[in-house]
Amino acid sequence: MLAPRTIEHMEMFEEGKEIALYDNLKEMREKAIYYVKNDKEREAMLGLAHQKVISRHTYIDRMRQLIASLELE
Repeated sequence: MLAPRTIEHMEMFEEGKEIALYDNLKEMREKAIYYVKNDKEREAMLGLAHQKVISRHTYIDRMRQLIASLELE
């Protein structure tokens, strides 16, 4: 998974293991070329990111977060 470096991405995923992050177009291009050439690393990263998303980012999790935020207000 290749994405812009944001606080949300950095909180959700482990950089270099589950996600490749970039700060600018040059870095995005370099990482895209790298991962196109390195199938095993790309597929491993994709698998780990996918497992995290399906296990921790469900509608139930979102509703719990929403309810928790409403209780704080």
